[in-house]
Amino acid sequence: NLASRCLELNGKRRPTMREITLELEGIRKLEKKSNAQEGHDEFVISEDYQSWDDNFIISEIMSTFDLSSKTTILKDIHIM
Repeated sequence: NLASRCLELNGKRRPTMREITLELEGIRKLEKKSNAQEGHDEFVISEDYQSWDDNFIISEIMSTFDLSSKTTILKDIHIM
């Protein structure tokens, strides 16, 4: 689970921002592909989505991924 790995106390075991970005983008692409096959467009990307880089620190990530309903809910808080 990505969220639990981000909360790992040992910093060497936590994923880098780049790894987090790649994993979240992979989930997003998987969801889009799945919705396209179903003929649904349930995945919504926030208008204010901005590209993540190493200058952002995520203090909280809550992620729920439910394959049966084809929905993804991501909440992130950025601290600069």
